[in-house]
Amino acid sequence: MEGRGIRTPVRDSPRFYCRKNTMSESHEVYIEVEDVGGPHPLKVRDDETVGEVLARLRNEHPHARHLEPELLAVFVEDAEDEVPKHKKFHEWHHHHPRIVHCHRCTHIEVAVFYNGEQKRRFRPNTTIRKILEWAVTEAFKVDSSRKWVMRLGSTTGDILDPDKRLGTLVKHHECHISLYLTEKQLTQG
Repeated sequence: MEGRGIRTPVRDSPRFYCRKNTMSESHEVYIEVEDVGGPHPLKVRDDETVGEVLARLRNEHPHARHLEPELLAVFVEDAEDEVPKHKKFHEWHHHHPRIVHCHRCTHIEVAVFYNGEQKRRFRPNTTIRKILEWAVTEAFKVDSSRKWVMRLGSTTGDILDPDKRLGTLVKHHECHISLYLTEKQLTQG
């Protein structure tokens, strides 16, 4: 049995067994932190708390030495709820998150401009794609069959990658951003 687990009967029959792990398993996750960038790969044990993982990231990553884990809000993928720092990895990893997002802003005020202005608060782990969908279908109710993009800075600013996370664009002391909804211009030539 390799010493890693014990066999446990399943379905009241000695013929069906599953492996029950008696040691702490580790999983590779990617952690994206404001002002540090990322995502940074990190092996996380099932019995580690979120706070311990953040402290270890601070100690192991050269660009994360300034981190104050107690000030960071932690989010998994696109989840709305913050993960408490006392939670152990096995208590919240059942969806096997690939990316964990950490930011000092728990919400970011997003102002979107297009024939006016609409505002809404989003979590820092929200993708630009989700904000774009909100702006097109709810905020401005424009023709969703057309190609729309979000721009940073102005109506001629850089087009944002739809998979980019909002928290990567915002510093903690600001917690707000202005984006511009425009039609994607296809170059004809």
